[in-house]
Amino acid sequence: MDQYGKPLLVLNFFINGECVSDTFRIDTGFDGELAIPKDIVERYRIRYHEYIRWKLPTGQKVEFPLIKTKIMLDNKIIETKATVIKVRPGLIGTALLRKITRVMLLDFDDAELKIWLKN
Repeated sequence: MDQYGKPLLVLNFFINGECVSDTFRIDTGFDGELAIPKDIVERYRIRYHEYIRWKLPTGQKVEFPLIKTKIMLDNKIIETKATVIKVRPGLIGTALLRKITRVMLLDFDDAELKIWLKN
């Protein structure tokens, strides 16, 4: 958990065949899979796969670059799609949580996050 009580998770993901670790915030308000900070994309010179369009609650339409990547959880490699954001930490969205987790328990009193992965 960060200083505001938001759940954080260190993810290992693959960029150009290299395993990179970074901290991501679990964001249940983000319906995408993963959002990788732009500085990581620039540092590793990741090429965009395509662009995705979203309509914000304000009605504004925005376009985000999309990249394909793989993450490793519990010695399992999972293919995922990631948008690129300007801020840190990166975000883990509900689409990825639905894809990989069976149960997620967030204990605010003990500041613990427990995840049971799908088989």
